[in-house]
Amino acid sequence: MNVRFFFTLIFLSLFGGLNAQDLLRNVDKYSNGYQEERVYIHFDKSAYSPGETIWFKAYLMKAIFPEMESKTLYIDFSDENGNLLSHSSSPIIEGSTYSQFEISPEYKGEFLYIKAYTKWMLNFDSAFLYHKEIKILNKKAIESTKKEKRNQLSFFPEGGNIIEGIVNKVAFKMNDPFGRPLLGKGVILDNKGKIVDSLRVMHDGMGIFYLKPDPGESYTARWKSEDDQERVIPLPAVLKSGVGIQIGFVDEKRSFKISSATYGDDKEIHVLGTMYSQQVFQFSKTLKEGHMQGIIPTADLPSGILTITVFDKTWKPLAERITYIDNEEYTFHPEISVQHWGLNKRAKNELLITVPDDLISDLSIAVTDGGIAVDSSENIISHLKLTSDLKGKINNPSYYFRNNHDSTIKNRDLLMLTHGWRKFNWENLSSGIMPEILYPKDTSYLTVSGRIYGATPVQLRDAGSIVLLFSQNNQGNNIVSVPIKSDGTFMDPNLIVFDTANIYYQLPKGKGIGGATVQFMQERLPPLSNNMKATGDFYNYNTDTTGHARQFNLSDIINQEEAFAKAKILETVTIHRKTKSPVELLDEKYASGMFQGGDGYQFDLLNDPFSASSLNIFSYLQGKV
Repeated sequence: MNVRFFFTLIFLSLFGGLNAQDLLRNVDKYSNGYQEERVYIHFDKSAYSPGETIWFKAYLMKAIFPEMESKTLYIDFSDENGNLLSHSSSPIIEGSTYSQFEISPEYKGEFLYIKAYTKWMLNFDSAFLYHKEIKILNKKAIESTKKEKRNQLSFFPEGGNIIEGIVNKVAFKMNDPFGRPLLGKGVILDNKGKIVDSLRVMHDGMGIFYLKPDPGESYTARWKSEDDQERVIPLPAVLKSGVGIQIGFVDEKRSFKISSATYGDDKEIHVLGTMYSQQVFQFSKTLKEGHMQGIIPTADLPSGILTITVFDKTWKPLAERITYIDNEEYTFHPEISVQHWGLNKRAKNELLITVPDDLISDLSIAVTDGGIAVDSSENIISHLKLTSDLKGKINNPSYYFRNNHDSTIKNRDLLMLTHGWRKFNWENLSSGIMPEILYPKDTSYLTVSGRIYGATPVQLRDAGSIVLLFSQNNQGNNIVSVPIKSDGTFMDPNLIVFDTANIYYQLPKGKGIGGATVQFMQERLPPLSNNMKATGDFYNYNTDTTGHARQFNLSDIINQEEAFAKAKILETVTIHRKTKSPVELLDEKYASGMFQGGDGYQFDLLNDPFSASSLNIFSYLQGKV
C-alpha cells in the first residue's frame, strides 16, 4: 500500500521571525524524537468463558507505519477488582507479536481487564495505553444487571472557548457514567431566563447549537435525559476577547473561518496544522474586519486526525480545532478462497488469502462459530486511526469508517468537536521543553541476564563465571558459562528469550559464594501499579444474549470434554490363569533336582487310553518312547 505522506502539502506562506523558527524547530524535534506509539490487539473472540484460552495478536504502530524499534510488549491481565492475574512480555517482530492467556476455570468475575504497553509509551499520557475490558460469560454474567445512572451533559465550544461578539458553534454530549450515549432534550437560557436555542441530539448523544453572546452575557442549560430528572447546569464562561475558528467541508478539502470581535483589523495571525505530531502545513494571514477565511487542501494527507491551531503574532495559541481526514488509503481488498473444507468435528480447513502484489502485509484471522455473539464496535482501523488518539469513551467507533456518506462525515465531525484535546503543550514547546524520558525504548530483545546477591565485592571480583542451563520451548537445551562482572551482574546476548524458558544455574565452586542468590531478567519492566479495575466503563455492551448463551454452552461442553480427557479412568483388568495338570502336580510332588520339569517325558497312566491296552509298564513305555 503506497502512502503519500504529509510533507507533500504545499506551504501557503513562510513564517517570519525568530519565535516562528524556534517553535517550528521544536515541533520538528518533538515529532522526530518523541513520536508516540500505539497498540491494537486482535482477539479471537469478543467474549470468553472460564477455562477458555484467550488467543490474540498485537500490532504496534508509530504514526502511519509499523514500529520497528521497540522490541518488547508488556501485557497485564487483571480481574475486575484490580488484582493482577498475569504480567507477561512478548517479543515484537516487525511491529507485531502474539500470545495467549488461560482463564482459570474457577474465575467468577464478569470482566477481565487487559492493559498493553511498551516502555516508551510510559513516558507519555497513560490514558493512551491500550486497555480493554473483556466480557466473561458465566451464569451470573449472562444475567443483565441494572446499574444506577448519574447522567452527564458536557459542552465543547469549537476552537476551545465561547467568544463575546461573534457566532460560536458549541457542541454538546449527553452520556451516562459509563460513557454510553443518551437520548435527551433541553434548552439554552440566557441570564434573563430567555430561551436562545434548544438541545437536539443528532447522533449518539451529540449535537450542536450556535451562540452570539452580548457583553456580560452568561448561559445555562436546562435538560433532561430519558428516565432521569430535569437538571440545570451552566455553560462555559464567555470570554471578552479571543478568536474563534469554524471548520467546514468543501469537497475533499477543509474550509476555515477565523473570527474575532475584539482582536482588531490588520492583525497578523498564524495557523499551523499537525498530524501524528508532525507539521503538515503553516501559513500567516491578516484579519480584515475581524475575519479571515480560506481553504486547506487535504488530498495528499494520510487518514487521521488533523489538528489546526491558531496563534497570535507572538505565537501565543488562541484557538484549536481537530478534524478528521479520511482518504481511505489504508484500505485494500483481499480475495479469500477455500482450498479445503473440513466437514468433520475439529477437522482441518484451508483458506487462501490473496493480497495485492505491491502490499506488504501482516495479517491475523479469527474463525469462530457463526452463532455466537460478535462485537463489531471496534476494529484495527478504527482504533489505530481514531480512538488511540482521543480521550474518553467512544461509542461504536467502527461506525465512522463504514462509508464516506454525508451523514457519516457530519457525525464524525461531531465526534471531533466533542473529543478534542491539545496534543502539544505549546508553552513548553515554545520554551524548548520536551517530555521527560524516564523509560528508554526496548531496542533489543530480552536476553538471559541476572544479578548475584549475598556476595561481597571481593568475592564477586574473583568469582569467574556462572553456569546456566537454558531450556526454551521447541529450542532444546543450552549449557553456557557466563562471566560474572564485579557488580554481580551477568548477561549472555546470544540467549534471546522468545518463549517460556526454564533456567537452572550453578554458582562457581570454591569462591565462597555458594550461599548467594540469583535473580534473573531484572531489566524486564515490572507490572504497572495495581489500579486496573474493570467496571464495564469501556466495554461496548453487546445485547445479543442468545449469542452469549450459545457461546457459554459451547465452551461448557468443551470444558467438560477436556476435563474428562484429563481424568485417568481405571480400565477393566482381566486376569487369565492356567491351572496345573495332574502330571505337573505329580512332577512337583515326587520329582526333584535335575529330574523335575525340563525336557523329560511325562506320562499320565490314569487318563491315557493307550495304557489300558498295554500288558505292563514296559510294553506301554515301548510304545511311547
